[in-house]
Amino acid sequence: MGSCTNVVLCCGITTFIIGLVIVLPIVLTIALDVQVSVEDATLARFALADKPTALSYNLSTVVRLHNPNYYYGVYYDQVEANFFFDGQRFDWLTLPNFYQHPKKTSRYYPAINGQSDITLGTTGLNNFVRENQTGLFSLELQLDAYVRFKKTHCRLLVTCPLAVRLTVAAGTTAAAFQRSKCSMDYPYDGNANCFCQKTNSCDD
Repeated sequence: MGSCTNVVLCCGITTFIIGLVIVLPIVLTIALDVQVSVEDATLARFALADKPTALSYNLSTVVRLHNPNYYYGVYYDQVEANFFFDGQRFDWLTLPNFYQHPKKTSRYYPAINGQSDITLGTTGLNNFVRENQTGLFSLELQLDAYVRFKKTHCRLLVTCPLAVRLTVAAGTTAAAFQRSKCSMDYPYDGNANCFCQKTNSCDD
Protein backbone atom coordinates (compact mmCIF):
# COMPACT_ATOMS: atom_id res chain seq x y z
CA MET A 1 0.00 0.00 0.00
CA GLY A 2 2.85 2.35 0.90
CA SER A 3 4.64 1.63 -2.38
CA CYS A 4 1.47 2.34 -4.35
CA THR A 5 0.99 5.65 -2.55
CA ASN A 6 4.60 6.63 -3.21
CA VAL A 7 4.26 5.78 -6.91
CA VAL A 8 1.08 7.87 -7.23
CA LEU A 9 2.73 10.74 -5.39
CA CYS A 10 5.84 10.57 -7.54
CA CYS A 11 3.75 10.46 -10.73
CA GLY A 12 1.75 13.47 -9.56
CA ILE A 13 4.88 15.48 -8.77
CA THR A 14 6.48 14.49 -12.08
CA THR A 15 3.35 15.50 -14.02
CA PHE A 16 3.23 18.84 -12.19
CA ILE A 17 6.89 19.56 -12.94
CA ILE A 18 6.50 18.64 -16.62
CA GLY A 19 3.42 20.87 -16.88
CA LEU A 20 5.26 23.71 -15.18
CA VAL A 21 8.22 23.36 -17.55
CA ILE A 22 5.86 23.52 -20.55
CA VAL A 23 3.52 26.27 -19.35
CA LEU A 24 5.89 28.61 -17.50
CA PRO A 25 7.96 29.69 -20.55
CA ILE A 26 4.74 30.41 -22.44
CA VAL A 27 3.32 32.50 -19.59
CA LEU A 28 6.55 34.43 -19.14
CA THR A 29 6.79 35.31 -22.83
CA ILE A 30 3.21 36.59 -23.26
CA ALA A 31 3.31 40.35 -23.86
CA LEU A 32 0.87 42.01 -21.46
CA ASP A 33 -0.47 45.54 -21.93
CA VAL A 34 1.15 48.28 -19.91
CA GLN A 35 -1.06 49.58 -17.10
CA VAL A 36 -1.62 53.34 -17.04
CA SER A 37 -3.41 55.52 -14.49
CA VAL A 38 -3.44 59.15 -13.37
CA GLU A 39 -2.37 59.23 -9.73
CA ASP A 40 -2.82 62.93 -9.10
CA ALA A 41 -4.05 66.11 -10.78
CA THR A 42 -4.13 69.71 -9.62
CA LEU A 43 -6.18 72.40 -11.34
CA ALA A 44 -5.05 75.86 -10.21
CA ARG A 45 -6.89 77.79 -12.95
CA PHE A 46 -9.61 76.96 -15.46
CA ALA A 47 -11.55 79.93 -16.79
CA LEU A 48 -12.88 81.56 -19.93
CA ALA A 49 -10.85 84.72 -20.44
CA ASP A 50 -11.54 87.81 -22.61
CA LYS A 51 -13.93 85.99 -24.91
CA PRO A 52 -16.05 82.81 -24.71
CA THR A 53 -13.56 80.77 -26.73
CA ALA A 54 -10.38 81.79 -24.89
CA LEU A 55 -9.65 79.20 -22.21
CA SER A 56 -7.10 80.01 -19.49
CA TYR A 57 -5.72 77.07 -17.51
CA ASN A 58 -3.07 75.77 -15.13
CA LEU A 59 -3.10 71.99 -14.74
CA SER A 60 -0.52 69.52 -13.47
CA THR A 61 -0.81 65.73 -13.46
CA VAL A 62 1.05 62.60 -12.40
CA VAL A 63 0.74 59.66 -14.79
CA ARG A 64 1.77 56.18 -13.62
CA LEU A 65 2.93 53.57 -16.15
CA HIS A 66 3.51 50.00 -15.02
CA ASN A 67 5.07 47.24 -17.12
CA PRO A 68 3.55 43.96 -15.83
CA ASN A 69 5.68 41.71 -18.03
CA TYR A 70 8.23 39.44 -16.38
CA TYR A 71 10.42 39.08 -19.44
CA TYR A 72 9.87 41.99 -21.84
CA GLY A 73 10.83 45.61 -21.47
CA VAL A 74 8.92 48.38 -23.25
CA TYR A 75 10.26 51.29 -25.28
CA TYR A 76 8.08 54.43 -25.33
CA ASP A 77 8.65 56.59 -28.43
CA GLN A 78 7.10 59.79 -29.82
CA VAL A 79 5.04 60.32 -26.66
CA GLU A 80 2.53 63.16 -26.80
CA ALA A 81 0.13 64.29 -24.05
CA ASN A 82 -3.13 65.88 -25.24
CA PHE A 83 -5.62 67.66 -22.98
CA PHE A 84 -9.34 67.92 -23.77
CA PHE A 85 -12.42 69.66 -22.43
CA ASP A 86 -15.83 68.79 -23.87
CA GLY A 87 -14.14 66.89 -26.69
CA GLN A 88 -11.98 69.86 -27.72
CA ARG A 89 -8.20 69.75 -27.40
CA PHE A 90 -6.94 72.87 -25.67
CA ASP A 91 -3.26 72.03 -25.17
CA TRP A 92 -0.62 69.38 -25.77
CA LEU A 93 3.03 68.69 -25.05
CA THR A 94 5.76 66.23 -25.97
CA LEU A 95 7.05 63.85 -23.28
CA PRO A 96 10.48 62.17 -23.13
CA ASN A 97 11.11 58.81 -24.77
CA PHE A 98 12.38 56.10 -22.43
CA TYR A 99 12.88 52.37 -21.89
CA GLN A 100 10.98 50.63 -19.09
CA HIS A 101 12.43 47.44 -17.63
CA PRO A 102 10.21 44.40 -16.90
CA LYS A 103 8.04 44.64 -13.75
CA LYS A 104 8.94 48.31 -13.26
CA THR A 105 6.82 51.40 -12.64
CA SER A 106 7.59 54.81 -14.13
CA ARG A 107 5.90 58.21 -14.03
CA TYR A 108 5.31 61.17 -16.29
CA TYR A 109 4.49 64.61 -14.89
CA PRO A 110 2.62 66.45 -17.67
CA ALA A 111 1.86 70.07 -16.71
CA ILE A 112 0.33 72.85 -18.79
CA ASN A 113 -0.13 76.55 -18.07
CA GLY A 114 -1.43 79.04 -20.61
CA GLN A 115 -4.33 80.17 -22.75
CA SER A 116 -5.87 78.62 -25.84
CA ASP A 117 -8.68 79.37 -28.28
CA ILE A 118 -11.17 76.50 -28.50
CA THR A 119 -14.57 76.03 -30.13
CA LEU A 120 -17.02 74.93 -27.46
CA GLY A 121 -20.38 75.70 -29.01
CA THR A 122 -23.58 76.20 -27.03
CA THR A 123 -23.46 72.79 -25.35
CA GLY A 124 -19.82 73.19 -24.42
CA LEU A 125 -20.40 76.63 -22.95
CA ASN A 126 -23.34 75.34 -20.93
CA ASN A 127 -21.20 72.47 -19.64
CA PHE A 128 -18.47 74.90 -18.65
CA VAL A 129 -20.90 77.17 -16.78
CA ARG A 130 -22.42 74.21 -14.93
CA GLU A 131 -19.06 72.72 -13.94
CA ASN A 132 -17.66 76.13 -13.05
CA GLN A 133 -20.48 76.55 -10.53
CA THR A 134 -19.51 73.31 -8.78
CA GLY A 135 -15.76 73.77 -9.25
CA LEU A 136 -15.44 70.18 -10.49
CA PHE A 137 -14.33 69.91 -14.13
CA SER A 138 -14.48 66.85 -16.38
CA LEU A 139 -11.30 66.81 -18.44
CA GLU A 140 -9.51 64.18 -20.46
CA LEU A 141 -5.84 63.36 -20.87
CA GLN A 142 -4.73 61.30 -23.85
CA LEU A 143 -1.28 59.84 -24.32
CA ASP A 144 -0.49 59.15 -27.97
CA ALA A 145 2.71 57.14 -28.37
CA TYR A 146 4.51 54.32 -30.11
CA VAL A 147 5.59 51.36 -27.99
CA ARG A 148 8.11 48.66 -28.86
CA PHE A 149 8.16 45.19 -27.32
CA LYS A 150 8.89 41.68 -28.61
CA LYS A 151 10.18 43.25 -31.86
CA THR A 152 6.72 44.76 -32.39
CA HIS A 153 6.24 48.50 -32.95
CA CYS A 154 2.69 49.66 -32.16
CA ARG A 155 0.86 52.93 -31.93
CA LEU A 156 -0.73 53.18 -28.48
CA LEU A 157 -3.55 55.56 -27.53
CA VAL A 158 -4.22 55.90 -23.79
CA THR A 159 -7.35 57.75 -22.64
CA CYS A 160 -7.64 58.99 -19.05
CA PRO A 161 -10.84 60.68 -17.80
CA LEU A 162 -10.13 63.30 -15.14
CA ALA A 163 -12.54 64.73 -12.58
CA VAL A 164 -10.51 67.61 -11.17
CA ARG A 165 -11.69 70.10 -8.59
CA LEU A 166 -10.48 73.67 -8.99
CA THR A 167 -8.26 74.99 -6.22
CA VAL A 168 -10.54 77.42 -4.42
CA ALA A 169 -8.07 80.12 -3.37
CA ALA A 170 -4.40 80.96 -3.24
CA GLY A 171 -2.58 78.93 -0.63
CA THR A 172 -5.34 76.33 -0.36
CA THR A 173 -5.74 72.88 -1.84
CA ALA A 174 -8.75 71.21 -3.41
CA ALA A 175 -10.25 67.90 -2.34
CA ALA A 176 -8.04 64.87 -2.85
CA PHE A 177 -7.95 63.67 -6.45
CA GLN A 178 -9.44 60.25 -7.06
CA ARG A 179 -7.06 58.05 -9.02
CA SER A 180 -8.23 57.56 -12.60
CA LYS A 181 -7.70 54.32 -14.51
CA CYS A 182 -6.93 54.76 -18.20
CA SER A 183 -8.18 52.75 -21.17
CA MET A 184 -5.91 51.39 -23.90
CA ASP A 185 -6.39 51.31 -27.65
CA TYR A 186 -4.20 50.35 -30.60
CA PRO A 187 -5.39 52.44 -33.58
CA TYR A 188 -4.60 51.10 -37.03
CA ASP A 189 -1.84 53.20 -38.58
CA GLY A 190 -0.73 50.94 -41.42
CA ASN A 191 1.03 48.41 -39.17
CA ALA A 192 -1.26 45.44 -39.81
CA ASN A 193 0.92 43.01 -37.85
CA CYS A 194 0.67 45.05 -34.66
CA PHE A 195 -3.03 45.83 -35.15
CA CYS A 196 -3.92 42.15 -35.59
CA GLN A 197 -1.86 40.98 -32.62
CA LYS A 198 -3.21 43.51 -30.15
CA THR A 199 -6.87 43.71 -31.21
CA ASN A 200 -7.47 40.11 -32.34
CA SER A 201 -9.73 41.58 -35.01
CA CYS A 202 -8.10 40.14 -38.13
CA ASP A 203 -8.91 36.98 -40.01
CA ASP A 204 -6.38 34.17 -40.07
